[in-house]
Amino acid sequence: SRATALARLNADRYQLANIEVLTGDAREVLGDRTFDAILCNPPYRAGKSVTMPLLADAAGRLRPGGTLWVVGRTKQGIRTLARDIEPLFASVETVDITGGYRVMACRARGS
Repeated sequence: SRATALARLNADRYQLANIEVLTGDAREVLGDRTFDAILCNPPYRAGKSVTMPLLADAAGRLRPGGTLWVVGRTKQGIRTLARDIEPLFASVETVDITGGYRVMACRARGS
């Protein structure tokens, strides 16, 4: 709920009109919806049993040419995560490293 509140705050702050903030299990709240872009800060501390299904679901929701953007702390294993999710995507690339955090762009298959 904290992440949801912060996402709404940021959407208002940056006057984003084409945004919807949802809370819950993606498979339940999204149905069969697909996206051009998905932004995610996975719950790393919940472990791979939670994180991997979440990211696999995101991979399946990307339209051709779509990108999953993932942020995470280097010390919390985002490099290992990148290696683990690589088979789900056409490419996984680190696009920024700042202050101990990394941002990865994961491009959809069929792009």
